[in-house]
Amino acid sequence: MDLAYAYANARVKAMHSKLFDKDRMRDIVDVKSLTEVIELLEESPYKRSFVYCSTKYEGFELFKKALDDNLAWTMRKLLEISPDKAKPLLSKLLKQWEINNLKKIIALKALDKPVTVSDLLPASDESEKFLAKAIIQPGLDALVKFLKDSEYANALAKALPEYEVSGDFRLLQAALDAYYNELLGRASREEKDPLVRSFLTRRIDFLNAMTILRLKKTNVAKERLNEYVVDAGNLNIIKKMIEADADGVIALLRNRLHARVSDEAVKAFKERGQLADIEEELERELVATARKTLARSILSPGALLGYAYLKQEEVHALRKIAYATMFDVKQDIRQKVLARL
Repeated sequence: MDLAYAYANARVKAMHSKLFDKDRMRDIVDVKSLTEVIELLEESPYKRSFVYCSTKYEGFELFKKALDDNLAWTMRKLLEISPDKAKPLLSKLLKQWEINNLKKIIALKALDKPVTVSDLLPASDESEKFLAKAIIQPGLDALVKFLKDSEYANALAKALPEYEVSGDFRLLQAALDAYYNELLGRASREEKDPLVRSFLTRRIDFLNAMTILRLKKTNVAKERLNEYVVDAGNLNIIKKMIEADADGVIALLRNRLHARVSDEAVKAFKERGQLADIEEELERELVATARKTLARSILSPGALLGYAYLKQEEVHALRKIAYATMFDVKQDIRQKVLARL
């Protein structure tokens, strides 16, 4: 235990108490219009963001911008209250936001569409400055040249030869995703706190399992699978997954990684090649693991990590509810959203 985390843990557990429980989320799912969803959120901890964003946006755009603002504000607050020794770990985890922003900039530059800072979701002042420089680059080639002087240079270098031949900007986006996954892998290998290490390991194991299932579905030779998995987590189990067929991968998920993968999700994969249900169930497992990590953390960075993940999941769930409400398909997502809580 480390007394440096006493203040941050107390603040985070107070923040956690304001996350929506199943009853509150059910209330939001059950309303009939997006306007009613917004009204409920305006009476919640999201009020500040809705008031701030209502001066520029309305309707669905207001909903999206307010949620983005609240999430970015929360993560900045999390960094602010964290002890210095926790900031490197949190910065690595929040790097995903910068990468998602860069992927959006890459796509818009490739399509020759405008992009502004208001289109992005920076999680720190430093990231906001970096992204502001990225968006002023005059075209995708200039952006790639700019990124060659950044921490992403080596990751992008691996994709550039194929990109220069095909012009497919998705190769650059995939290289950034691979960079983040490797960053998570290094974090899990270096982390001393057992709760944090356990959560990161589980996240990487599930990521590797899904990667292997997707590649097996598209008949990628098993000799090449090592190129795509993250070099971290339970590598002995991952090696067995690479050698196994799809049934063997699922058996290892269930029996060695103790993941709750339902027969219905497996059936959807076998009969229709649909991996979404398995992925949804693994994400549900990660939410449960994050909740346990936060609850069990006593004077450690585990509370910070657990809360950050749960907050992001709450915002993702609210986005799903908004889309479902607009297109009147709420019954399709109701059970999935509530099952995570």
